[in-house]
Amino acid sequence: HVEVLLGGNDICNRDCTDPANCNNPLFTDAEWRESVQAGLDTLMTGLAEGSTVQLNGMPRVQDLLAAGKAKQQTSSSIDCDSLWSTYGVCRIVTNPGILNGESMAVRHAGVAAAQQQYNAITREEVEAYNSNANGLNPNGIELVAEYVDENTLSGGTFAFGADEINGGDCFHPTVAAQGEIADYMWNANTDKNP
Repeated sequence: HVEVLLGGNDICNRDCTDPANCNNPLFTDAEWRESVQAGLDTLMTGLAEGSTVQLNGMPRVQDLLAAGKAKQQTSSSIDCDSLWSTYGVCRIVTNPGILNGESMAVRHAGVAAAQQQYNAITREEVEAYNSNANGLNPNGIELVAEYVDENTLSGGTFAFGADEINGGDCFHPTVAAQGEIADYMWNANTDKNP
């Protein structure tokens, strides 16, 4: 059983949403699809028959700024703004001003659209490999997509707020939020014992 989480770093390590504005923009849909396929191709040739691969939903990094701003209001010892700026944490989302010619509103809209589209593409690829419609799963490896759609609770739709973000690094979920997200992943797991 292999669990895969293509995380927020796939977005957070980008510098802009529009390729005209920087050399390191968000991945295009085609680039994302090719990357998912490349990873799945490796797993399909390396795993034994009877294996299961579960791809979990990409988290909503677009919630990071609002969640961190709300979190720092809960304690004078939490300063997400300073931490984000000092350590360059997910600047595509946490920079409140203009970054590479893009306003915060433009970046947030682009990130939200990309995160949702990446989850949908990942699900499409899981379905193609699971059914072997693409001919790339000759060993019949079972694939599972934890993300279903934007209306179904999952790790990819879980909305982060002040109570769900860690005040220590202003980036990762709290232990309780990690538990809730893990429950979504566990519930999607077809290998779990009944």
